[in-house]
Amino acid sequence: MQGMESPGEDEGEKDMKTYLQEAIERVRGNPAYLAERALWDFVRTVTDRLALTGMTKGELAKRAGLDEAQLSRILAGNHNMTVKTLARIASAFGTDLSLRLESRICAEIPSAAAEKALSPEFRCQGQKPSETEKSDGQPVEFAA
Repeated sequence: MQGMESPGEDEGEKDMKTYLQEAIERVRGNPAYLAERALWDFVRTVTDRLALTGMTKGELAKRAGLDEAQLSRILAGNHNMTVKTLARIASAFGTDLSLRLESRICAEIPSAAAEKALSPEFRCQGQKPSETEKSDGQPVEFAA
């Protein structure tokens, strides 16, 4: 059509980038997404540890008190595990299980002052310590 310009390549790329960022934000806080991501992170950790230790899936299942079919479903991501099952698998490797909450606040911090107020455990990975911290991540104490 005359008078209608097609968007330039840069505008199209910008639109796609914006669309993808918005899509990521929509799913980021979705409990189903968080559960799936946690499951796959755990499965990846278990398979990495199997490779590292040379332990077989059968041996892991036996040590964890699971049958091999159940372990196979877990490693395929087709099983909704309980925390007790996660702990049994961790224990079978001689490791502890750690569940943690990770902050999504980094993108939402409105100011440097707010960032400085966050303790190190609530900062995003890779974020450098602020001026109010020592190099070991501990807060600098100010005299009153």
